[in-house]
Amino acid sequence: MGPRREPSSPERVPQNDGASMRKIEDYRQHAEQCREMARRARGPEEREMLLNMAETWESLARDREQQLKRQERLKKLDMCLN
Repeated sequence: MGPRREPSSPERVPQNDGASMRKIEDYRQHAEQCREMARRARGPEEREMLLNMAETWESLARDREQQLKRQERLKKLDMCLN
């Protein structure tokens, strides 16, 4: 038998909790607010800037979702190894 591994520290495999999901929802809400402001924009430059901001918020939400999925896979892998 090989040496027993110690459980991972919380810093290495963060917990997937409700706060993380709320953050994603917040990012998407910010994106929607930017799109709403873009619909009321006075000019094309303002509209483009707001639509770019909306896409940035959506990108942050997607990135966070992917991060949470990776963390969940790491957590499962860590459980299998211990």
